[in-house]
Amino acid sequence: LPDFRYAFFGLREETDIEDVNDIMLKTFLQVLLLKKGLEEGRIKVEVEKIFWQMREMERGYSYLQVSIIEYILGAVEKVDEEILIECIEKILPERREDLMTLAEKWRREGIKEGIEKGIREGREQGIQEGIAKGIEQGIEKAALNALREGLDVKLISRLTGLSVERIEELKKKLN
Repeated sequence: LPDFRYAFFGLREETDIEDVNDIMLKTFLQVLLLKKGLEEGRIKVEVEKIFWQMREMERGYSYLQVSIIEYILGAVEKVDEEILIECIEKILPERREDLMTLAEKWRREGIKEGIEKGIREGREQGIQEGIAKGIEQGIEKAALNALREGLDVKLISRLTGLSVERIEELKKKLN
C-alpha cells in the first residue's frame, strides 16, 4: 500500500509558507497566496518571489515554469503582462526566448479576443440599429396607411409620434 503524506497550510500570509522546503510546493503555495488577493503594492514583490523560486527549479521542470506563468496571468486579475515580462527579463533571462514566445501568444490571444469582442459588439449594435430602423419603417408605413384612409395629418402625428413635417413628406410620396 502506498504511504501517503499530506499537510495542511493556512494561507493567510506568506509567513505561513516560509518553512516549506520543497521548492515546487512552496511555489505552488505562493501562487495560491497571490490568487487569494494582495494589496496593489505587494503583487509585484510576490510575483518576483515566485520567479526566484522558479529559477531554483531544475531545468527539467521548464514546462512547470510556463504553466505557472500561464496560471498567474489567467487566474490572478491584478497581475498584468508587463510585470511578468519584467520578471522574466530580470530573473530568468536565459528562458527569455521561450517565455517571450509565450508572451507573444498572450498578446495574439488578447488581440484575437479584442477583435471577437468588437465583432460581437458591432453585431449587437447592428441588430439594435436594425430593430430601430424596422420600428421607424413600421411607424411610417402605419402613417402612410392612415393617410390613405384620409386621417388628418395632426391626428396621425399624435398617434405615431412622427412630426407633422415628416407626415407631410410621406403624403407627397403618395401623390
